[in-house]
Amino acid sequence: MKSLYMAAIEPPSDLANAIRHLQEEFANLYGSAAALKPPVHITFSPPIHLDNGALQLYSGALKEVSGRAAPMVLQLNGFGFFIKNKVVFISVMPHLQLNTLHQDFESQWYNNHDLPTYRPHITIGYRNLDTATFKKIMKDYSARTFNSQFEVNAIHLWQHIEGRWNTIETMPFKTASSHF
Repeated sequence: MKSLYMAAIEPPSDLANAIRHLQEEFANLYGSAAALKPPVHITFSPPIHLDNGALQLYSGALKEVSGRAAPMVLQLNGFGFFIKNKVVFISVMPHLQLNTLHQDFESQWYNNHDLPTYRPHITIGYRNLDTATFKKIMKDYSARTFNSQFEVNAIHLWQHIEGRWNTIETMPFKTASSHF
């Protein structure tokens, strides 16, 4: 039997709480609460249905790439939009180490198939937005600021159980003492 899994980067709880407040504000203003369903996160690898055998391979691939990665600091700066899908998000500044880590995992897991460009972000709101409302949202959020940073030192494997995403495994990055 297959279950739904995804790999995510989780910001620390204080930052996640501040972002959750922004998501709640968006839901209240625009009647779009879809972003409130999962915990606050940056998607590392999108949701995928896996059986137990495939899950072991997927988890192993995540462990392999995360075990080679050093902790990194991600910068969050401003808001962005996926216009086609009417998504508002907090922008994650380009980060070579994160992009390389993601590419290493995706090429290993998907065997170098053509994959969409990785655009790390934290979703604030999406779904059920008409074009006129989304244009107003883009104008409003383009004028707003959001700046923060946090250290990433692990990738979290989530499983979708009874309508909720739950962390089932954490893949820590290597630490300074682990490579001696």
